[in-house]
Amino acid sequence: MRRIKRLMLSACVCNVTIKAYGLLEKLDDACPIADVMVRYGVLPDNLTYSSLIQLMSTAKLPEKALYYLRKMQVAKLLIDCVPYSVVISSFAKNGNLRMIECLFREMVASGIQADTYVYSILVDAYAEGGDVQQSEAFLVW
Repeated sequence: MRRIKRLMLSACVCNVTIKAYGLLEKLDDACPIADVMVRYGVLPDNLTYSSLIQLMSTAKLPEKALYYLRKMQVAKLLIDCVPYSVVISSFAKNGNLRMIECLFREMVASGIQADTYVYSILVDAYAEGGDVQQSEAFLVW
């Protein structure tokens, strides 16, 4: 992080660093960058949190992805359903139907519109879990 500080520290530099650590599969190095940014007076942006959410979801760490989704909410950076869809998809891959429904309802209650991709995740997850009735319910939501 000292090296980053020597560079002109900005959200852009930090976001590129997060992506680089992700490509190298060094998630333990990527995660603290958002906290370091705040310490140095650089606010994490939409791309910062979206990158961390994507990395954690891809690594099959939906709880960590959810942590960054929550940080994104606190920062009031959620503008569409994409971060939710990534986290929902990650929980769906782990078979956690309770969490995906909870996140879906939270997303809708907060005024964020679900898109076709979100609905397809829900339909597939419930169908694969054997709950055809719930799967069909999302088809007509």
